[in-house]
Amino acid sequence: MQPKLDIIHEDRYLILADVCHLSYRKTANLDTNALPMFNLCLGAKVSAVELFPPDSAAMRMALRAANIVGLSVCAVDVVTIRGGDTMVLELNSGICFENFAGLGSFHRDAACAFYRSICQQALIA
Repeated sequence: MQPKLDIIHEDRYLILADVCHLSYRKTANLDTNALPMFNLCLGAKVSAVELFPPDSAAMRMALRAANIVGLSVCAVDVVTIRGGDTMVLELNSGICFENFAGLGSFHRDAACAFYRSICQQALIA
């Protein structure tokens, strides 16, 4: 998708049981002349981290996408392209917080809280 779309930023929504527990924005590392990438392991930058973020059109889009494919736990990436349009780029059923958690204690604590919520939900179900 990246070579075809002029992506400005990517918002990741971490969803559990129809609730968004965590969101954050990823912007590409533009320090190189390479193709802009939004993967944290490739140097993307994280900003706008929110626990239980407020309602937004992008978050509703992410929740709807998760519901349509039947995922109760997932990460949904919603991109904003030049011109302002937003769209779901991908849904990730496997969630890895290694790079996110490595950004600092707040990020690690947010990742741990989400994992803890998954475990608590599993005990309820």
